[in-house]
Amino acid sequence: EALVLLEALKLAWTKGYHQVDIESDNAILISVVQNRFAASNIYSKIKLMHDWCFKDWNVTFRQIVRDNNRMVDCLTREAQGGMEKLFIQVDPPIYVRNLLEDDSVVR
Repeated sequence: EALVLLEALKLAWTKGYHQVDIESDNAILISVVQNRFAASNIYSKIKLMHDWCFKDWNVTFRQIVRDNNRMVDCLTREAQGGMEKLFIQVDPPIYVRNLLEDDSVVR
């Protein structure tokens, strides 16, 4: 998950986004990347993520409840074991939009 986050940050930067909102059910990863510990972390991926988050842009994190993240479950099934790939859906299918709307409702 950390590697996927790092690659997503790089892609967003390359595409020129200035505001990036990241939702994750991994509270530990969010905490480590956001705190000062990450800046001096010996684990290069964590340090890289921290560095990317604090470039000249606004990156915000939001922890979500795993049970409410049906979109991730759907994409995991769709990938069929190919999770090393990055899926970019510019115009997501209706079932994806419906799941995103359902996941955004606080339960």
